[in-house]
Amino acid sequence: MVTEYSFRVSSEENEDGRWSAWLTSYPACGTWGYTKIEAVKALEGMVLVFMEVMEDRKEPVYADEVRDIPASEEIIKVPVYA
Repeated sequence: MVTEYSFRVSSEENEDGRWSAWLTSYPACGTWGYTKIEAVKALEGMVLVFMEVMEDRKEPVYADEVRDIPASEEIIKVPVYA
């Protein structure tokens, strides 16, 4: 069975030209890349690790509402196989 989680992503370009991307609801879950696309792609993998840790700790993971997203954010969808 596959469950798809949607998360809001914030990102910004750093002074050194690299990009940071993080989950808006879980700011500690973040990554970086040389481009915005690279940072967001890395975040997709990080989310899977984050969800595994939360499951091991028996803590819930809450997906985000995907309505009314500000222009400064985007959505990633992460499939989780049970």
